[in-house]
Amino acid sequence: MTHPYLELLKPSVESLANVLGPRAELILHDLSRPENSAIMVVGNITGRKEGAPITNIVLRVLKLYGDKAQDMINYRSMTKDGRVLKSSTLFIRDENKKIIGSLCINMDLTDYMYCQKVLQELCHTAELETKINNGASELFAQDINEVVETLIINELEHINKPVPLMQKEDKLKIVQLLEEKGVFDVKGSVDLLANYLGVSPYTIYNYLKEVRFSKTDH
Repeated sequence: MTHPYLELLKPSVESLANVLGPRAELILHDLSRPENSAIMVVGNITGRKEGAPITNIVLRVLKLYGDKAQDMINYRSMTKDGRVLKSSTLFIRDENKKIIGSLCINMDLTDYMYCQKVLQELCHTAELETKINNGASELFAQDINEVVETLIINELEHINKPVPLMQKEDKLKIVQLLEEKGVFDVKGSVDLLANYLGVSPYTIYNYLKEVRFSKTDH
């Protein structure tokens, strides 16, 4: 005869199965009869029916620990046809803390693992060569002047010195870095940089000549 505690759990098992959905299987076991312990099966993941025996894992745990056995949560198991499961075994005790049954929950991870693989492939990104991006993120601006202005501001911040205190060497360094980034291939970039540095466009052109001459000289 099934223990009344186990009978009381049956409606809850049914409700929990509805919560977990079709990729879950819940099996309520009466451990007083290990050879046909399954008294309720909701779902069809492992193919077991009512009257199925206890699993080898549960049998082993009870042999080792008896009534001191602890719940086993989210361990990996596998069906005969190779589907990977996330399984949990919850032990049910009577008023004297004696184990009388167990609730086994099996979640089929097959579809989730496929989705995980697809998402990993989709989210995979490659790093650009350092010489291309120099550690910077790609800028998605509304117009080219915004891109140029952002690059100028970044280089000014790297110098970490107020513009009025900058020496010629500092300004040449900014021009050099911006030249390496292709900024001066953009129309209007010289005038924009001149405004930021507080010099004339003519001065920026002279700096640019020095930078380019130095580059060809080496």
